Amino acid sequence: MAQVTQKAGRSFPLLRTLLSCTATKEAYGFTYYSENVSSTIERDKLGYFALSVFWRSGIHTWHRPFGGSNQIHLGEYEEPLRLYLLGMAPFPTKMMLYFVVCSDSYSQNRFYTPSKSSHPGNTTTHAFQARGLNFLLMTGDDITETMGTLCLMNGKDRWIMVRSCQDMVAGAEMRLEMYAEIVKMMRRSRNRIQS
Repeated sequence: MAQVTQKAGRSFPLLRTLLSCTATKEAYGFTYYSENVSSTIERDKLGYFALSVFWRSGIHTWHRPFGGSNQIHLGEYEEPLRLYLLGMAPFPTKMMLYFVVCSDSYSQNRFYTPSKSSHPGNTTTHAFQARGLNFLLMTGDDITETMGTLCLMNGKDRWIMVRSCQDMVAGAEMRLEMYAEIVKMMRRSRNRIQS
């Protein structure tokens, strides 16, 4: 966690390191940094951290402070991921991890637990945000070779992407707030019925 935003957004060591490197390319609103231009960044450790959080969220129910709970379902990918984390198997096939470093201060001061995200086709996407670090885990049969090139763990360039995540994070927060309101309304209704 030494790489995330520190001191309320005034210091972000990982972003500072990336911005000191020459970007490999820019496309679709992202700035891409390959392993070749940012070799001092320990991608294996960052990826291991993210994958372990996703796995823990798959086997444990996290209770939200406003009520309700959160757990993702990794299905057939849970055991291969566990074995990978234990060093007993290679990175699972039909799985990829995207890593985006958020350049905006709004996202750098936000955290949300892993949750299912939407994605078309036969893939499942889960995401979580940790103070400027945004991770997306995709699993499924529709992961193409082209998509796999963006994987932090085993893509050819092991990309780290940089962009503003404010709209995405604000949208996730809005959905969580709506969920919290729905939970509160359901509790009130249940209490009225039981009274």
